Amino acid sequence: YCICSFHAANLTLFEKSMHRKFCLSRQLPQRSAVVNDFGLYSSKDFSNWIEVVSLMRNIVAHHSRLWNRSLGKKIIDPKGRRDAWLNGGLTEMQKKKPYAVICAIAYLCKAVNPQHGFTNSVKQLCSAYSDIPLVRYGFPIRWEKEPLWR
Repeated sequence: YCICSFHAANLTLFEKSMHRKFCLSRQLPQRSAVVNDFGLYSSKDFSNWIEVVSLMRNIVAHHSRLWNRSLGKKIIDPKGRRDAWLNGGLTEMQKKKPYAVICAIAYLCKAVNPQHGFTNSVKQLCSAYSDIPLVRYGFPIRWEKEPLWR
């Protein structure tokens, strides 16, 4: 319990720090370097992703319903990127669903550590609970065949 609280506090501080740095200081040259480190070429895309990930984290942290939910803010399909994304991008409906946020997290994890285990963990979780209709979360049919998930 103590360790989880510690990580939650660190995550909250990280979110606030990232929000301040990216929303209040639009002209910093370091901004594009950070964005490039995460495999994106647009700071607008990166800022959007951080905000929506934070939104979903808050929904989960406060034990709100995530199933069959449309988020208040949409994920932006990245305009430029270094790594594999989705073949056709996200539909307008998917941009408001948890699937889009999970895709953004998977992309950022891969940019930080190409050997990360996040995508495998998501696949295992989805197969362990195969009775849950993933389409309600915005997952397309055969989502695991997308380049991001391979």
